[in-house]
Amino acid sequence: ENQLVLRVEDDGIGFDFDTVRSRGTMGVLNILSRVSTLGGEFFSERKLPHGTVALVRVPI
Repeated sequence: ENQLVLRVEDDGIGFDFDTVRSRGTMGVLNILSRVSTLGGEFFSERKLPHGTVALVRVPI
């Protein structure tokens, strides 16, 4: 497909993206704004017991 996919995965303590987003932190708002401006999508999933996966898809 004509899209760029960026996947970032770590095995740290992880975080709940919805909780962070509801706090309105600048880093999260910046990511969402930039992805939206590019017509893309952002997904995040907490991996239990450790880690987080973040996925960005933008058209190219």
